[in-house]
Amino acid sequence: MIPYRFFIFYLLIGLPWLAMPARSQLPEEQITFRIRYLHSDVGKMIFSLHPDTLQGRPVQRLNVRAETRKIASILFRVNNSYTIWMKSKSFQPLCIQKKIIQKNVKHNRCIQYRWDSSEAVMDSAYVWPVPANTWGFFSMLYFLRTVAMSDTLHFHIDAEKQIAAVQAIRRPPETINYMGRKVQAIRFDLRFTPTSKEKRPWKTDLFTNRLTQPNSSLTIWLTDDHARLPAQITFHQSPFDLMMVLDSVESQKSH
Repeated sequence: MIPYRFFIFYLLIGLPWLAMPARSQLPEEQITFRIRYLHSDVGKMIFSLHPDTLQGRPVQRLNVRAETRKIASILFRVNNSYTIWMKSKSFQPLCIQKKIIQKNVKHNRCIQYRWDSSEAVMDSAYVWPVPANTWGFFSMLYFLRTVAMSDTLHFHIDAEKQIAAVQAIRRPPETINYMGRKVQAIRFDLRFTPTSKEKRPWKTDLFTNRLTQPNSSLTIWLTDDHARLPAQITFHQSPFDLMMVLDSVESQKSH
């Protein structure tokens, strides 16, 4: 028989972790990450989230800027910008505009998602089917911050025509270093499995491309609080991991 005191302790401590409710919305914010590779800071990424309208409907607009430091550009140059319009509640992408300037890739792309017909259209030239529960890499981060969490989540990622099935396994809270202090964080281990062996007929940006590599995996730590901020993201790869470490968070005003 379970002791009474232990039962009360379980209710107070265990159940809040087991059942993490969905968030209704996220605030306007700007979050900045340091990009780390080989134990060095090699660049930064800035995410700015704002409410917006698209074709007369309320949406969320995410602006992302990714750039490497000058010394890191010798190995790999990144100077990319992204604008993603997303559904207000689910954060599924509706339209993505990319301006990619990398060492081996330079292009402007526009991808539209037609959810009524379950397809994506890029530059009016390429069309491919997408499952109903599909996100992109950047929009996925906001989906994970707001979804009602269970032990395992299953969904899809669209990496520009290459669709991957995602299994996200939630681990118990653990202590991590976060902006100069130790905090509790929820760890998600994500495994990406391509749904097709078909190759993409064009090159794409660094972050999108890594999600469809063989045995691709990702670990995300979200702060174990109401904000669920992505404190750290690690792309697991051979021979070295690429990390995104949260550096600052600022509230924003609509503009």
